[in-house]
Amino acid sequence: EKTKEGRDINRHYYSLTEAEQALTQPVVQQLLKLLQYRNKSAAFDLKGTIKTQVKEKHQLEVVRTDQSGQVKATLKANLLDYHFSISETDGDLTKHILAVGED
Repeated sequence: EKTKEGRDINRHYYSLTEAEQALTQPVVQQLLKLLQYRNKSAAFDLKGTIKTQVKEKHQLEVVRTDQSGQVKATLKANLLDYHFSISETDGDLTKHILAVGED
C-alpha cells in the first residue's frame, strides 16, 4: 500500500516471512552484532570523545573513547579494498569485535 512518502521509491515492504529470512543472512547477522556492540559498549558514552585520523592516503582510523578515557572502540578501515576491523580496548585488555576482509 502506498504511503505517499518518498520511501515507496527505494524501500521494500517486508512481510514477516521475508524479514525472518533476511535475518538469517550473514551480512544482517554482522550488522546486528555491530548494533548490539554499539548499544552496550562504554566507548560510546554520550560524553565521550571521537577522533579521526588518516594513517595513510587510504587508511582511516576512528577512535571513540568513553568519558573516563578507559574504554576505546577503534575502527581501522582500508578505503581502497573496503576491509575493516573494529576492536575495543578496556585498560590493558583489547578484544576483537568485528572484521571484514583482511586488515
